[in-house]
Amino acid sequence: MSARSPAARPLARWGAALLAAAAAAAAAAALPAPAQQEPGAAPAAPVASDVLDDRLGLIAFSASIREWTLGRETWEVWTCRTGGLLRPSPKSAATALNNRIAPYFEWMSDGAYQPVFTAAGAVTAAWGQTCQEQIAAAGRRLTRPALIVDDRASGSPSPGASPQGSPPEESDLTEAPTVVINGGDLAALSDSAAPAPGPAARALGRALAFPPSFGGGTVSGGRVLEDDNPMDVMSGGADRVPTVGTIAANRYAAGWIDSGEVAVHREGAAAYQLSPVGEEGFQMLVIPSRDGPGVFYALGVRVR
Repeated sequence: MSARSPAARPLARWGAALLAAAAAAAAAAALPAPAQQEPGAAPAAPVASDVLDDRLGLIAFSASIREWTLGRETWEVWTCRTGGLLRPSPKSAATALNNRIAPYFEWMSDGAYQPVFTAAGAVTAAWGQTCQEQIAAAGRRLTRPALIVDDRASGSPSPGASPQGSPPEESDLTEAPTVVINGGDLAALSDSAAPAPGPAARALGRALAFPPSFGGGTVSGGRVLEDDNPMDVMSGGADRVPTVGTIAANRYAAGWIDSGEVAVHREGAAAYQLSPVGEEGFQMLVIPSRDGPGVFYALGVRVR
């Protein structure tokens, strides 16, 4: 817990959920020894590093992920008519995303990522077609990140390739992360009574290869739900609370946490001071697991 921010809340319950993000790092035989402080010492200032290089060896394909998660990135905004009732326009969609989603990701990344949404065009997809296919048919191969808004008010968005995972996948139609959201989620961004970024932010996170996180205690139909973390936008945590970001492991994978802002606990008892987004100091505590190489627990904090 951060001494500077008494309201900062540890994410210890959700450490196990980060195994999904960490499991792919099995190639790392052991966590390299980082510069470490003496227990109880004041946190060191973050040190500069090449953020495209995962110096701690925690995340597989980190360079591929960070290709799309750092600096100023322009997202094309398309609208796609699929038979729904809504009529979003590319211009109004880009405006809503720039007003609500761009500032949210700039805050969550502590300024490391600045998405800019620009209107690109509109297409119509008939039954059996995808929005991406129609964009390609119009002579536009998606070479930069794209967010496609369909005309459905609710439910799952229209079918379409949405590259995600580790690293973000590519399809025959796209060369960059692409995601489809429904028009209802976009319309919610214009609702002044709904201050949280909600599903639109979660969709963008999926395109950036962020997995959901979970505590393991929510069961439905005999299955553990893997998206029940109220402190993670990827699990719906930001649907109602605008100050909920994403777990520290996702921020590290994206390059939003520098290796110098990570403490690694190896053995014995020690005290660590963690800081929330926007404050100097350690942003993440890594605890290697005994389950095998490349498996670890990660803790972060946030302000209520």
